[in-house]
Amino acid sequence: RFRVVLTVGGAVNLFSVLDQAAARFGDRGAVYVGTQQLHTWAQLRDRAVRLAGSICAGHDTGARIAIASENRPEIVELMFAIWASGCVVVPINFKLHPREMAQILEDSGASLVFASPKIATGLEGFPVEVLGSPGYEARLDHSPVAPANPDPAALAWLFYTSGTTGRSKGAMLSHRNLIAMTVSHLADFDSPSEDSSLIHGAPMSHGSGLYIAPYVLRGARQVIPASTGFDPDEFLDLCEHHPGTSCFLAPTMVQRLVATGRAEHLGSAARGRGAGAHRLRGCPRRPALAPGRRRPIGRDGHRQHRRHSGRASRSSRRPAACRWSSAGPTPPATGWCP
Repeated sequence: RFRVVLTVGGAVNLFSVLDQAAARFGDRGAVYVGTQQLHTWAQLRDRAVRLAGSICAGHDTGARIAIASENRPEIVELMFAIWASGCVVVPINFKLHPREMAQILEDSGASLVFASPKIATGLEGFPVEVLGSPGYEARLDHSPVAPANPDPAALAWLFYTSGTTGRSKGAMLSHRNLIAMTVSHLADFDSPSEDSSLIHGAPMSHGSGLYIAPYVLRGARQVIPASTGFDPDEFLDLCEHHPGTSCFLAPTMVQRLVATGRAEHLGSAARGRGAGAHRLRGCPRRPALAPGRRRPIGRDGHRQHRRHSGRASRSSRRPAACRWSSAGPTPPATGWCP
């Protein structure tokens, strides 16, 4: 086994996660579209530092660079390219209305938007670079740059909320925040290896994207469905093809998996048969309250409350996220999910 080294103190850049993966697993497959390998780790790093060079040529350190796209392989290289350039990544949920996307772009002060062809048409008036276009491919001819060495407290990711109680708000995540999250994920939550895979069935602008760093650090392949989204049968086929699969899933997605009628096969896989064993991890739904019942006591000793905005918020109607993982079952959570 290799020992992962993350320097404590001094400059910290989340790009170091990809740097280590490329050094350790350079010739192994890194990015896949469906079942087809697209890049090795060495190739992914090279693309990222060349994209970073093109970004540095036109933007100052700390510039906010947005990504508005369905799940595509370019998202992985762009995230690390933006961090290598010393800029801030602003992922935008592709399911939002163009009006909501525009609000996020204005609020974040994004100086550039990398968008898929479908989404780019609705972002008139913003500086848009279309993914897969000749202009985008030309960026890969740029000279590579040495990754920036930002302060650990420097902003790395503007994570926008869903905006259920008003306008979307950007949570400011630093390089230190995301490195700590990465280490904590590997220490307490999951332990992937270079023989594992992360399938991006959920939007990469949200939870699935946050999983990228810990899985890249361990050399686990990044798998983007050819459909660019979540199709239950396609997802299950990818689970069978790729080893040790994990995925960020919402409960409704799990329900759709069960509805395929392939549950018996999945049960066998969950018991660890075959090359890739897939187990379901998740959290229970928030407990319902009968009339007159008091709200449950949380771990902090305070009663738990939901936010209300005159109508049932999306967060109160949507259960907590689940994961489909190769790391084995975990004890069920109690009370409300964090």
